[in-house]
Amino acid sequence: MNPQLQQILAEHGVVVRRSWPALRSAITRAAAAGELETIMPGVYVEAGASGDWRRRALAACVRHPDATVTGRAAAALSFWPGCQVGDVEVSRRTRTVETRGFSWLRRVVPSEWVVDRGGLRFAHPSWAAVELCSTMGGEPLDEALRAGVKLDDLWEAHRHMGGRRGAPVRELLLRDSRDEPWSEGERACHHLLRSHHIIGWRTNVRVDGYYIDVAWKELKVGLEIDGYRFHSDRAAFEADRIRDQRLQARGWIIMHVTWRQCVESPEETVQLLKRVLRARRLGRACQK
Repeated sequence: MNPQLQQILAEHGVVVRRSWPALRSAITRAAAAGELETIMPGVYVEAGASGDWRRRALAACVRHPDATVTGRAAAALSFWPGCQVGDVEVSRRTRTVETRGFSWLRRVVPSEWVVDRGGLRFAHPSWAAVELCSTMGGEPLDEALRAGVKLDDLWEAHRHMGGRRGAPVRELLLRDSRDEPWSEGERACHHLLRSHHIIGWRTNVRVDGYYIDVAWKELKVGLEIDGYRFHSDRAAFEADRIRDQRLQARGWIIMHVTWRQCVESPEETVQLLKRVLRARRLGRACQK
């Protein structure tokens, strides 16, 4: 490949034909030889790279100065690296001809809700999470909160969206996020505790360097909500056992429940928890 084209790709990630008029012939030859491939009209990447959604996101922003990456790609670029991305969703002021590998939307993301990372523009984590929750449920909000996004910022993004499609669903999920769940399991657990008027608990409590999903700090009772994915990770499983042992050595009782227990057998789960809390209170009273 032409050395100049190699340098442009190394520095910019994509080659935009109109930006390099002196290299148009070299671009044409490289494309004909299979060294470059078109990722969108007038924008090229090295052969085999067009399947990389990050390159597609960059190409959209370079090709269209008013483009902002939204949806799953925006989430994956910021607070949710594990989010699965297919077609890259891009929002613009004007209608755009459909292009393979992209989903073009005619809408505007306010400039204060856009992050610009070296020319790659994507929706702010709060905006992306709130926007996604209308179609994906609470998971984007949980992931955002886990990543450190503030609940107040999520609400602010929702208010700026106004009456856009999905507003009632977004508001419902945000209200359900008032105790800042970090997973769907925690969300279900928080709802269960509130609906049964169990009080005195706090969420994501840090104790000796460890986080407890739900804790009654004065009673030293912790509730851990286990999801299936954590059971499939041996390292995480071992780390959780060590955490439990160290907390128990400091006088904590750690009760583990699953999402399924919270949803499918809520009454039994609540009764077990109440028995643990009652026994702990009685034990504390006897000590006094």
